[in-house]
Amino acid sequence: MAEPTTARLAAACELGKNARLLQFTSDAPLNFSGGQYIIVHTGIEIEGGKTAKRAYSILSGDRNQHGFELGVRRIGAGPGSNFMHRLPVGTAISFTGAWGKFGVGNRLEPNIPAAPALVVATDTGITAAIGLLNSEGFRQCAPQADVYWILESGDYFLPESFVRERIHGCYRNFDIRFAPPVASAARRDWLADLLDEIGSHSLENRPGAAFLAGDGTLVFAMRERLTQLGVADIRIETFFNHQEKKTETKAIAF
Repeated sequence: MAEPTTARLAAACELGKNARLLQFTSDAPLNFSGGQYIIVHTGIEIEGGKTAKRAYSILSGDRNQHGFELGVRRIGAGPGSNFMHRLPVGTAISFTGAWGKFGVGNRLEPNIPAAPALVVATDTGITAAIGLLNSEGFRQCAPQADVYWILESGDYFLPESFVRERIHGCYRNFDIRFAPPVASAARRDWLADLLDEIGSHSLENRPGAAFLAGDGTLVFAMRERLTQLGVADIRIETFFNHQEKKTETKAIAF
């Protein structure tokens, strides 16, 4: 088991009604790559005598290894998100990481193709996408990256203006799509239209690598269809709905 380390909250601000941006500093380098995540140990006891531990993607780039940012959405009475929303500036947190499949060590693997790349984030998964797009290892991919953010409403999480500012210059195309709510059974069927659009691109514009983050229901379906499309390098991070479910989906002609 990895030994926890600490970082101190240097600054925080509210971003709309549901989101808080937290900036941390650490004496020791984190050795992370953009798009990876840490697991925060809140110290709050929950059911079963356990303590609440929550994963949060680092949305800052990886050039500065002694500082990082987290974007946290408050989720009802959830112990983790409320702990992070109430955390006073100057307080130290305990965490493990960085972890994640978007990067290896503190840089992406060298065989990521220069172009083109597909980045799809759903809901709170946009934090992983922001970190990835701003990473040193993704720099060669960025000029020809197509980026999609799928969410249920404009005030669900981070403001659009904040996201656009953070990823400015890190993509070829950026598109926001509004999907049925997370709990809706129509979400997976809705995804078929987006995948059909991606698949309609000419062969030379189809992605050589794909990075998918967020709702597992959509992420696993995307991976399946992109594999059919011939995309060999697909990396995923599920934020919720982690269990892959094999269900019938609308046929898509690529």
